[in-house]
Amino acid sequence: MSSIAFKKVHEEAFTLTDLLAVILIFGVLGMLLLPALASTKPNSAAFQCLQNQRQLVRAWQMYAGDNSGVLVASLGQNGTSFYNARPVWMTGNFTSGVGSESDTNVDIVKSPLWIYVGKNAAVFKCPADLSTVSIAGVLHPRVRSFSMSQVFDFGSWLPSAAYGGRWRTYAKTADIVKPANTFVFIDESPKFLNDAGFATDCNGLPGSGTSGPQIIDLPAINHNNAASLSFADGHAEMHRWHGNLILNATGSSVSTPGDLDDFIYLAENTTVLQ
Repeated sequence: MSSIAFKKVHEEAFTLTDLLAVILIFGVLGMLLLPALASTKPNSAAFQCLQNQRQLVRAWQMYAGDNSGVLVASLGQNGTSFYNARPVWMTGNFTSGVGSESDTNVDIVKSPLWIYVGKNAAVFKCPADLSTVSIAGVLHPRVRSFSMSQVFDFGSWLPSAAYGGRWRTYAKTADIVKPANTFVFIDESPKFLNDAGFATDCNGLPGSGTSGPQIIDLPAINHNNAASLSFADGHAEMHRWHGNLILNATGSSVSTPGDLDDFIYLAENTTVLQ
């Protein structure tokens, strides 16, 4: 009885040929899947860039929560650290690649958001930004690549009502009409990074009663022609640009379909008409 059972088990077992065939099949399947897996592998720099944006916009939200909904401003008046009694999120200025106060951590640690990001200077920059500045003849990595939308200050480029336009600006959380479509921070092109504000001209959108759209400040293209943005509702996203103005870092009047797509995205995610 035991010998018959042993013979049955022996006949049903894998042979060496069977095992080699299985290994070969899995090997071929692995070779076929590797390119697909490689193409879906997350970009670590892009992932960290989005994480930095999320942390920064959460700090922006927490500051407002601790201050009765008052929002930090993107730019001060004549370079001051306040705008209409609201503290500016970042002071200082990059000047044509020459060292200035913003090229060090001095302005970062003075930011009202500094304590809300856990005093982590890396949060203010995209890790893929390899641009440098010269300080006392020595090249140093820039310490900041993110800028804040100028919809949170005077709105001259929009233009706001104060500048003869009809576009809203925001001083308190409750003022924001479409939080999910109002970007707060954006990864700015190193060639256009100067002050801590990002200017968007919204004129030219349908219903604005104006023509001749243009792109003023330009986003970065660090992630396969895309840049990170964070929004007033707390989410962050990567957006890919299509027009020559942004891809070639030559901001000016919109003239091609790709430029128009980029303009519309920026304008529609900046503010709304009054």
